[in-house]
Amino acid sequence: MADWLSFEEAVEMVRCRLDVSVGRAQKIIKDAFASGEVRSHHPPVLLTADDGLVDFNLGPGPLKKRVMSADVTKLYLSKDDLLDWLNRHHPPEHPAATRRRAKARNIGECRKWLLELRKGGPQRKRKDDYKAEAMNRFGIGPDQFKTAWKTAALEIPRSDWGKSGRLAKKKSVGNNRLVN
Repeated sequence: MADWLSFEEAVEMVRCRLDVSVGRAQKIIKDAFASGEVRSHHPPVLLTADDGLVDFNLGPGPLKKRVMSADVTKLYLSKDDLLDWLNRHHPPEHPAATRRRAKARNIGECRKWLLELRKGGPQRKRKDDYKAEAMNRFGIGPDQFKTAWKTAALEIPRSDWGKSGRLAKKKSVGNNRLVN
């Protein structure tokens, strides 16, 4: 026996499966319904009063044909048909694509971290030290760090960040005491 999904349940299933927004999931379901490849049925209707109008035209003809303008949000859709349609039109992502998306998220996290550091004051370590920390902390490579560094520099420009050469050493004042 086929499982039937309400429009809202189908939207949630597509949203989670494809990692898309609600609006995009709704469009995908409407496309699947419009293709004619996903079976649907109307929810049961409880009649509380008899209005006297009866039309059970079950014969062949234009009334039997599927009307594409039907409001899909009020229908129940076959779960099996929808999954089959999704597998053919929106196949599961290749693991490499999932890794690329995760890497992009990590670059964004690294950029946020660098922005916080730039807001906090002058550069306290060498760029290579920040790069090593970011690579360990966010699991990104040198090129991704370079991208995050440049983006952060454009968002919060500071004259005391990114200068070439070594960082200024702390000055010593008498008896080897360090002063900033």
